[in-house]
Amino acid sequence: MTGDGFVKSGYDYDARARKLTLVTLPPDVNEYNYDIKINDDAKFVAYIVIAEKTWAVVRSWPGMAEVVRSLPSDGYPSDYSVQNKVGWSGLYQFWFQYRISSGPYLIVDGDAQRRTIKVDTLASPY
Repeated sequence: MTGDGFVKSGYDYDARARKLTLVTLPPDVNEYNYDIKINDDAKFVAYIVIAEKTWAVVRSWPGMAEVVRSLPSDGYPSDYSVQNKVGWSGLYQFWFQYRISSGPYLIVDGDAQRRTIKVDTLASPY
């Protein structure tokens, strides 16, 4: 964590080797994005990119190779929304919810291991 309270890196622990490694997060991780989730077996990390456009991304952990990514959309005109959410509903099943500029929410879900993704819209958040 930086001096101003933002997360820029994480740790990966290898129990067999008893080794702790510092892992730098990718540059597309928005420093204001508090909702970054690692799946239960620590093989994938999911987060919402909030930049000029907004999209959902799942990367391998700790290697950070991109696994799946939604198409970019015009984000809501704020960097922060309490309705932006990320989660894992199973070992490899992820879901995202975030608002876009046209008003609805995008719901993105899929399977990181199978590299599948589905996108839908929702009028109001879960």
